[in-house]
Amino acid sequence: MRQTQTPRRSASGGVGRRLLILGTPLAYGVVTVLHPRQFPGGGGSMYADLRGQAGTWLAVHTVQLVLIMLLGATIWALVDGLDGTAAKVARAAILPFVAFYSAFDAIVGFATGLLVRQANGLSGAEQAAAAQQIQQYFDGMIDPGLPGLFVIVVGVAAWVVAMLAVAVARRRAGASSAAVALLAVAAVSFGFDHGFPTGTIGMAALFLAGLLLERSSAREVQHTPATVSG
Repeated sequence: MRQTQTPRRSASGGVGRRLLILGTPLAYGVVTVLHPRQFPGGGGSMYADLRGQAGTWLAVHTVQLVLIMLLGATIWALVDGLDGTAAKVARAAILPFVAFYSAFDAIVGFATGLLVRQANGLSGAEQAAAAQQIQQYFDGMIDPGLPGLFVIVVGVAAWVVAMLAVAVARRRAGASSAAVALLAVAAVSFGFDHGFPTGTIGMAALFLAGLLLERSSAREVQHTPATVSG
């Protein structure tokens, strides 16, 4: 006869899985800090604040497209192996999150960055007019009469629903209150805005939640009694 260890649940194992769950929010957290944003007293307009950061703005939004897909994979990994309605809701929300949040990032990020770069090549009255148009475009993203707002709302709502569903599914699977609370913070904080500071807080919370969940899973594996087979 020989002793064999009980196989890990799919929700608990693998270096690649840990790299995904911990590395994705860590990388996205760094990006949220680098994300250019409007500063108080910085000129009062998108163009005034971004005219010297157009390259960084475009680079950040390019990287974010990859990170959004990785966040979708992270959601899947967090509920992998779990059954129940909450886990199913989390999985169902991944596709609309990735699709609409990526579209939101492209519409707002790439378009604004490219317009700023073009305005940098102008001067005088032409640059002032371009700056006004950039601001109108950026503000128009939340105009109820335009489709941009719908894209943003669906993308953000899908993220919040997915992460809250992960929190519920994990709680029912025995996760600690601290891990569940951190998942909820990640849902709300990153959902509010993906830049600094709320995006940073959201990704830090997701990283810490993943760390707690992975440590708990590792302890469960270590204490799983060996089975005997012949």
